[in-house]
Amino acid sequence: IGIDLEQLGRDMGDDFSRSVFTPEEQELAAQSGEGPNTLLRFWCAKEALAKALGTGIRYSPSDLRIRAIDVSTGHIEIELAGQWLDAFRPLQGRTMPVSTALLEDHILATCIIPAAVLPPP
Repeated sequence: IGIDLEQLGRDMGDDFSRSVFTPEEQELAAQSGEGPNTLLRFWCAKEALAKALGTGIRYSPSDLRIRAIDVSTGHIEIELAGQWLDAFRPLQGRTMPVSTALLEDHILATCIIPAAVLPPP
């Protein structure tokens, strides 16, 4: 299980955004109609997935690739790439679901990965 919570309005400057989000993710956020809030959802989702994997942000967060978002439900799909995929080879070709929600002035992200999906420690 991985959980992350961030307050709305967090300043994610250009340098941070460029290092954390791919150009495709930035475009996906822009198309969502909620720009900065969607980027914050993406960040929370990446953090929640990394925690569910048991590592935290050990490798490049830009290699946790947002592939889809359903703005109406907050459901996000993430695919592993780079060192993440090297460490979690059984997840190749799979997208990992992360649920996000707006709670008052915060974004909450939760990710549950069945133990059978993960490689042994």
